[in-house]
Amino acid sequence: MSILFSIGINYIIPVKIIWPIIMHYTNINHHFEILFRLVGIILLAIFAIAIPRMIPLTGLLAAVGMTTTMLFIPMLVEINTKWQKATYILYIKSGLIFAIFILILVI
Repeated sequence: MSILFSIGINYIIPVKIIWPIIMHYTNINHHFEILFRLVGIILLAIFAIAIPRMIPLTGLLAAVGMTTTMLFIPMLVEINTKWQKATYILYIKSGLIFAIFILILVI
């Protein structure tokens, strides 16, 4: 029941990020945002019905998300902010972090 009542709240931020990009590329009317949200929630509900045991899948997605947040995103930010003054040490360090990231995802 908590997922049923919290899905609307959890769905606000992704739509706020994705919808302006969709409007920029397609030039569709702003009123289709409601349809976009409705289709997204229906697809999530179908996904939840199709996979009745969501606990293991939720744990997997949380682990992938946390690994990405802790390793991959900071590495990308560092490379993108320091690319003008980048040295081989930065590239080697970022490569090692990326290798650890891939290793953790595979294992």
